Amino acid sequence: MAQRPFKHMTEEEKITWECDHRVFYEIFVRSFYDANGDGIGDLRGITQKLDYLSDLGIGGIWITPVNPSPSYHKYDITDYFDIDPQYGTLDDFRALVEAAHRHGIFVLMDLVVNHTSIRHPWFIASVKNDPKYRDYYIWQTDPPETHDGGWYTPRDEKGNPVEGAKYYGFFSRVMPDLNYDNPEVRQEVINIGKWWLKETGIDGFRLDGAQHIYDASHPQKNVQWWQEFTDSLKQVKPNLITIGECWNHYPLVAQYLPALTGAFNFELSWALLKSLQEEKNDSVAALVSKIRSEYDSRAKYYMDPVFLSNHDNNRILSDLGNNEAKARLAASIYLTLPGTPFIYYGEEIGMKGMKPDSLIREPFLWGEEKKKKKEVTHQTNWEPSQYSTAKTVKPLNDQLNDSSSMFRLYKSLIRLRRMNAALTSKDITPVILDDVSILAYQREGNGQKLLVLHNLSHTEKTFTLPQPWSAFSHAIYHTVKNSSIHDGTVKLAPYGSLVVAEK
Repeated sequence: MAQRPFKHMTEEEKITWECDHRVFYEIFVRSFYDANGDGIGDLRGITQKLDYLSDLGIGGIWITPVNPSPSYHKYDITDYFDIDPQYGTLDDFRALVEAAHRHGIFVLMDLVVNHTSIRHPWFIASVKNDPKYRDYYIWQTDPPETHDGGWYTPRDEKGNPVEGAKYYGFFSRVMPDLNYDNPEVRQEVINIGKWWLKETGIDGFRLDGAQHIYDASHPQKNVQWWQEFTDSLKQVKPNLITIGECWNHYPLVAQYLPALTGAFNFELSWALLKSLQEEKNDSVAALVSKIRSEYDSRAKYYMDPVFLSNHDNNRILSDLGNNEAKARLAASIYLTLPGTPFIYYGEEIGMKGMKPDSLIREPFLWGEEKKKKKEVTHQTNWEPSQYSTAKTVKPLNDQLNDSSSMFRLYKSLIRLRRMNAALTSKDITPVILDDVSILAYQREGNGQKLLVLHNLSHTEKTFTLPQPWSAFSHAIYHTVKNSSIHDGTVKLAPYGSLVVAEK
């Protein structure tokens, strides 16, 4: 399938094409790299590690919230127009974006506008019945019982309960939901988005809690709002990227695509984990086809962000029982599927972690040693690590030149993806084999066809390719030694992957 010339594409088509050809990287800022030696990751730290990200093959970064906030995670914001001092300054943020763009890396900012902090000036004024800000939030005197969040009694600045109406907070008592039925709130949020685009030059936003602006089970009003938001911001940046966090099944998620560039593919992440845990091909390739078919029916151009884990999920290696061979297989699967892969920081070195949340957000292990006694250490240490320590995970510096390391696997897979047009295309054809422990699919793009084979089991597999795929005979990539193809007979090592081209 030939790709039409880039110069003839619309802005919407160009940005989705660009995203299909990139691998993104989620950075939990606090845990990544500490430029000033206070133990907390910061914006300058990210800037200093752009060479590392570029070398890995990263083409975009998603930065978790950096606005002022009383929490360690920063998902309860007190000021939408500034940077939390723990992370740096607005100038530091601008410098990061500028440097990232010099490296050819897109920058996505985490925009948290479903709710604010209870310490935000808007909410403090709302509690006091301020005529302007009272309706910025959702208040009821006799609220109904709810199963998808809660109603809370407000407190004054001294912590005393304020009797009367209660406010709604889907996620938490300290995160009161904004009232999007109020046009002033909608305009405030649009102004926030425009401000960051104009002032910093970012490429777009990851939209936190995108399905919870209104009732998640009835997305029509959510979609209507995000369409209003996107249309307004495209007046500033026509090639804007917006990715929604819609933690739901694909038929519902698909409804957001006319309004957003894309939405995270949670359903695929669940299916991949299940298949890897059970060592059984639970129709993963067929699911991808179904999802993309549904997406195609909703939007002509879209981004499909695929991932294994993120800051809200257990790390993939831990969910796989610390089986590194399975974690390697997980990487080889999702990095050869259609969509835009998002790597969670540390995934590329095999970091571990299980909930509670702080333990899936532990410090990245750089393995850098101080050369001088008084030299600043850049390793973050804001919390003591329990899962990812130097004893349980080999630090990056020890993996860089180890050809068998997890880091080198990720780097080679990203390069494989970048160098083969079939792997950055939207096309996938499931290949049905008799053995349910083999996951197979064909990728095709720009005149190239590739057959991708994965052994989900702990035993070696030998089989003959069915007739429609007998022309695939030239192995171009393998993840485990002893995987091969000869005269139509495939040998796959346990948890091994093989990418085969037509000869």
